[in-house]
Amino acid sequence: MKAKENKEDLTFISNEKPKTVTRVVVAVAAAGFVVITAAAVIVVVVAVVVVVVVVVLVVLVVVVAVVALVVVVVVVVVVVVVVVVVVVVVPVAVVVIVVVLVLVVVVVVVVLVVLVVVVVVVVVRVVVVVVRVVVIAVVVVVVVPVVVVPVVVVPVVLLVVVVVVPLVVVVEVVPVVVVVIVVVDLERLTQPVLSDYFQSLSKETQTLYKSSISSSRSSSSNSSSTKVAINTLQYTTKKIKKGSLH
Repeated sequence: MKAKENKEDLTFISNEKPKTVTRVVVAVAAAGFVVITAAAVIVVVVAVVVVVVVVVLVVLVVVVAVVALVVVVVVVVVVVVVVVVVVVVVPVAVVVIVVVLVLVVVVVVVVLVVLVVVVVVVVVRVVVVVVRVVVIAVVVVVVVPVVVVPVVVVPVVLLVVVVVVPLVVVVEVVPVVVVVIVVVDLERLTQPVLSDYFQSLSKETQTLYKSSISSSRSSSSNSSSTKVAINTLQYTTKKIKKGSLH
């Protein structure tokens, strides 16, 4: 019956081991799938943000360029009209107006160039920041679970399990067990001696008690006989004084 129960236990354990391994493998695969999916989602979201930012900045640059072109065209048309009108009316005034208009055009072009440069610099910086964020996200989501955990965490855990725990057991638990074993053995060894000693002590105590009782009894009996003798002597003395012993 016992062999049958042991066989059933072994069969249960052998059936449970594959189930446990399968659960661990499924859990690890699910964790890896979640990590990879999260990394992919982060990368896609960051890429979409980068594309949207770049498109907005490009549209802004195009709008600025179109506005600049329109301003330049308007200025040129105004200059031409003013030059044509003023050439007929006042030649000196025409020269002054042309110079002013040229200066205005130059200022407008310089401002537009500065705006374009600023926009380009901002775009480049935004792209650099976004790329850094993507790299950090990939490192945190992919590299840390895939590289750091197997390379750093697993060896540390194995070191703790294989070296630190046995060392703690040897240093802390083994002395306590040894002391307990020694105490138990000493008690087991000294118990017969102590029991014999207490038995002999008990026998001596019983002997002393019995002797004390017997001595007290003998002393009490002696005292009673003495009292009887004294009483008899007194009775006899009284009879003699009365002249009769009966």
